[in-house]
Amino acid sequence: VISLERELLQKIDVVIATSSLLQVSKSRHHPNVQYMPHGVDHKLFSQALEPGEEPADIRTIPQPMIGFVGLLGEHINYALIERLANEIPEASVVLIGPVEEHISVPARSNIYHLGPKPYAMLPSYLARFAVCTIPYAYSDRNKFANPTKLREYLAAGCPVVSTLQTEVGKLSDFVVFADDEDEFVSAVRRVLAMDSGKTRVELSESMRENSWEARAKTLLR
Repeated sequence: VISLERELLQKIDVVIATSSLLQVSKSRHHPNVQYMPHGVDHKLFSQALEPGEEPADIRTIPQPMIGFVGLLGEHINYALIERLANEIPEASVVLIGPVEEHISVPARSNIYHLGPKPYAMLPSYLARFAVCTIPYAYSDRNKFANPTKLREYLAAGCPVVSTLQTEVGKLSDFVVFADDEDEFVSAVRRVLAMDSGKTRVELSESMRENSWEARAKTLLR
């Protein structure tokens, strides 16, 4: 894969890197690497502010809900998800997304894995989450990551608790961060009890300038 990537880099004029660490890494092999993070379909995800009918499979799950949307792969800290379920038993941990091969999703009475959902339906689920999470493990893979779900969560007006990640840190005004598992559980508790300090409308509005339309204009420039 590395060999193919190097060959590709020799044949193209410009590289768009979605994280600053990727920009640094690829600049060693290409003279024109531009940083541009992911955008978000703000029009779609802001629909969570005025949700319609509640999806049938979430209707009977007890509130409050701690949510995660995305691939359940090796980049996720499953021990942390288990701790959330064990130490905040009054909450439901709701996981939405496909499961990578060889991954076992923790089984607890208050963990609900609903499987993958159509993209257009995600705002209906995010509207019901009291807090959204990015429980990424600390790994080489995640070091270069810039999760698209972050801007989707915020555009939906959902408070976010995340492990420390370089790109996520650039939105520190809108995200609660945790250094370790203890802090993560405490942060989720705090958001559930007091909210994130910003209204759901404020969180959503903070992502309006991060639309894919805005990214396209940047790319064209």
